[in-house]
Amino acid sequence: MPSYFIGNDLLKPLDPTSRTDLHLKIPRFIYGTAWKKDWTEGLVYTALGAGFRAIDTAAQPRHYREGLVGQAVKRGIASGLKRSDVYVGFLIIPSYLRH
Repeated sequence: MPSYFIGNDLLKPLDPTSRTDLHLKIPRFIYGTAWKKDWTEGLVYTALGAGFRAIDTAAQPRHYREGLVGQAVKRGIASGLKRSDVYVGFLIIPSYLRH
């Protein structure tokens, strides 16, 4: 079922993807994983099952559990999701690189 944008009293289909500066198509809606703690794997797996194909995480252990994001993506693949359809974005925090 397509999403719609309402403007000028017309319903226009909204492309569910966007193009990056490198001309890559990525989903417009991204599931964020901050502050999910030990619930991260189950919540990310549920988000993938609900249709999210972009996941946001970061190399900041205080707020993110990247390993659990990876486990959820593995579970999704084992359930039939194609890895090429999943986009995982991450942020590298320079101060954490020193550890």
